[in-house]
Amino acid sequence: VCNQKIAQVKAGKQGQYAEHQAWLAEQARIQAALRPGKGKNASVRELIDEMKRQLGLVGPYTDEYVLSKSLEVGFDWSAFTSPGNIYGYVHDGADLLLSLLQDDLIRYYKNPPKPPKGMNTVKWNRIMGQRLKEATQWASKSSLTSKIMGGASYIGPVIDVGFGIYENVQAGADTQKIAVDAAVDATVSGGTVWASMGIGAAMGSFFPVIGNAGGAIVGTIAGLLINAGTDGILFNGKSARDWAKEFTYNAASGMEENALAQMRLLPYY
Repeated sequence: VCNQKIAQVKAGKQGQYAEHQAWLAEQARIQAALRPGKGKNASVRELIDEMKRQLGLVGPYTDEYVLSKSLEVGFDWSAFTSPGNIYGYVHDGADLLLSLLQDDLIRYYKNPPKPPKGMNTVKWNRIMGQRLKEATQWASKSSLTSKIMGGASYIGPVIDVGFGIYENVQAGADTQKIAVDAAVDATVSGGTVWASMGIGAAMGSFFPVIGNAGGAIVGTIAGLLINAGTDGILFNGKSARDWAKEFTYNAASGMEENALAQMRLLPYY
C-alpha cells in the first residue's frame, strides 16, 4: 500500500511538473513574439500587459486573461478621396453618361416619330427596328464598349495598390509588409469594384425599367457603401482594411501569437 501511495504521489508530481513545463514553454513563446527585445526578464503580467498594449486593448489583468476594451467607432471621410476612388468617380460618371445615352436611343427607336414626308411607313418602321436592334446590342453587357468600360473600372484598384506601395516605400517599410499591403489592397479594392459592378448589373437585369443608367447609379451607390465599410468606418482608430493588413502581416511574419490573439479578440474590436 505504501508503495502504491508513493507511486501515486510521484505520478502526480510528474504531471504537475509536465504541466508547469508546458506553461513555461507557452510563456516563452509569448515572450518571444511580443517582447523580443526584453530578453527573459519580463514577468507574466508584463507579457499580458504588453500584448494588450500592442493589440490596442485596456482593462484589468485577470487569471482568465480576459482582455476587453469598449468598442470605439469613428469615421474617416478622407477614405473617399483616395486616388483610386477619385478615378472611380470619374469612371462612374462617364459610365452613367454613356448609359443615359444608350437608354435614350433605345427609348427613341422603340417609339419613333412619324416617318419623314414621302417615306413609306413600312420602310420607316423597318429602319427604326434595325436601329433599335443595333442600339440594344450596343447597350448589352457583351458589347465591346461595355467590356472596355468594365475593364477600365479595375484601373482604380491598380492605382490604390500603386499608391500604397509608394507610401510604404517612402516610409521605409520592409519588403514583406509592402507585399502584404499590396495584396490586401488588391483584394479589397478589386472586390469592391467587382461587387458594385455585379450589383448594378443585377439590378439592371432584374428591373429592366430602370435601364442601364439606373443600374449604373445603383452600382455606384453600392460601391460607396462598401468603401465606407472597408475604409471609412474606424474600429478603435483603424479601418477594416488596416486591421486586415496588420493581421495578415503578423501571420506572414511568423508572429502567430499576435495574429491568433487578434483573431480571437476580433469581437472585442
